[in-house]
Order: sequence, then C-alpha cells, then structure tokens
Amino acid sequence: SDLNALWAVDRDGGARQLAQGSGINSPQLSPDEQWVAYRVYTNTGLQLWAVRWQGGEARLLLDDATLPTDRLPDGYERRAFSDSRWGPGNKALTIIMSLIPEPEIMAPERRELWQLNVETGALKFMNELGRAWRPYYAPDGQEYLVIEYGSEEDPQGAVTLRATEGGAAQTALTFPASPGKLGYDAQVAWDSDGSAAWIAIPNADYGQPTPPNGTKLYRLDDTGQAQEVNEIDAFMVHWSPDGERMAYTRFISETLELNELYLANADGTNPELYVTMTQGEFIGWSPSGKRFLYQDNYQIYAGAAGEAPRR
Repeated sequence: SDLNALWAVDRDGGARQLAQGSGINSPQLSPDEQWVAYRVYTNTGLQLWAVRWQGGEARLLLDDATLPTDRLPDGYERRAFSDSRWGPGNKALTIIMSLIPEPEIMAPERRELWQLNVETGALKFMNELGRAWRPYYAPDGQEYLVIEYGSEEDPQGAVTLRATEGGAAQTALTFPASPGKLGYDAQVAWDSDGSAAWIAIPNADYGQPTPPNGTKLYRLDDTGQAQEVNEIDAFMVHWSPDGERMAYTRFISETLELNELYLANADGTNPELYVTMTQGEFIGWSPSGKRFLYQDNYQIYAGAAGEAPRR
C-alpha cells in the first residue's frame, strides 16, 4: 500500500493494482491467500475494506460512522473501530472495538471482541476484552489468551484464557502492571498443536529503567496455568512459528539508538548474538522458521542462524 493504492506482487506475475483510493493502509492477507483486508482513513473515521487477491471489486465491510450502538454499557455513547486481524479460519476477521465514553464522564477504558465474515459481511459480538488490546487465538480457534494491564489505582495485570464461544475466563497468570507497561504483538506464541503457549512479560514499565531490558518467560500448560520458566535480558521476544526457536532484542545504549539481536532456544537459553543494529528492530520469521527479517539503520535484511545477513 502507498496510501493511494493497494498492490499485489506475485512471484511470477509481478506487480498489479488491487484497489485505488486515498488513505489506503495496513493490508493483511488472509491465511488461505484469497482475500486482502485493508483500512481507509476518511473524514468521518476509519473504514475496513476487503478485495480478493486475484482481483475484483473491493467490498466495504465496516465503517466507523455506522457501527452498531445496541448493548452499550452505561456511560458510553458509541463504538469505534480499533483494530482488525485475520482470526481462526480463512473467512473470519477478528475485530476490536473501543467503547467511547459520553462527554464529561470518566469511564474506564473498555474494548470488545467481534467477528466479521468477509464473504457475507455478517458482524457478530463475541466477548468483552476489558483493557486488553487483542486476543491470541490457539491454532484450532477454540480458545484464546488475552493480556490485560491494570490501572494507576490498581496496577495489577493478568493473562486469562477464554473459550471463543463464551464461557468463564480462567486466570492463567497475574503480574504487576501499570498502564505504562510495554506491550507488543509477539508476547504470546502458541505451539502448533495448541497444547501449550509461551508468554513474555516485560519486567518494568516502558522507559524504566534505561535501557528498559528485562523479560520474564512463562509456559502455559494444558491445565491453563502459566509457570515462570526463565528471565532474560531482553526488550522484545519473538518466537519462531514452530515454537522451537526465539529471537530477542535488547538495547545497549541509554538513547535507545543501539540494540542487539540474539537467537536462542525457545526458553531463552543458549543465546547467540547475531547482529548489533542502529535504530533496528526484528520484523518477523518466515513461515518455516528457518529465516527472518530485521531492520538495521533503515535497511531491511534477511538472516538465518549460522549465515551472514543479506540486505
């Protein structure tokens, strides 16, 4: 996406335009590679669109201006589209909505989990999310984890396990957490069979201490309880898709300009320094977990254990 158009790039066919319009951003390819969901910023708010990978007419799926207003809790006047991700299954988009308080009311931060069928357009309420930003679905889509941080008055965080189709939430882990604690997408990684999951919880609130390294690693077992496994000198943790390896970054300067990228076992043991980066960050693993991408000094590199990086 270049904010004015959405493009697809095929290995054999090259680049082709899928959609055109102002404000296009955040494209996401469905797991079966049949659909591309994307967002559009308009004067009235955020919209969610989808177009088939092979091309065709784009569909408007969600519009901030026309979101449902039924079942709003007391003190809230409307919903706002906050985030979207492909969920379990190839046709379902996970939708996160924020609840907007009425003017002059100091209502707590709240979010909801919805599900959207990209083919039919059907929108379905799933669950309350509280302060959590997103669900982390198990591979079979039957359950998910959420990480919720506390408030200034009650700085206590929790990781909870919930069935997708309702049911009581099970608390897997509690930890100290004010609203300023670091949060990032790679904090949870399910095993491929859904029997267990890795969870990474930063030690301190963002920016404290400097540099803000230090992360505790937990293992969620089949009883739904998370046990501490290790503590590593990491800022962000990224598990490979097969759950066998880990990449993590740590800052080595107080200005946060320099950081290091390490490769390690899934539990953080046997770390090996791969590269020192300037304004760097880990981008992601390949589906096989053999290779990865990272950014260093505004350049993109491909890396692999035991191999030199390639720009």
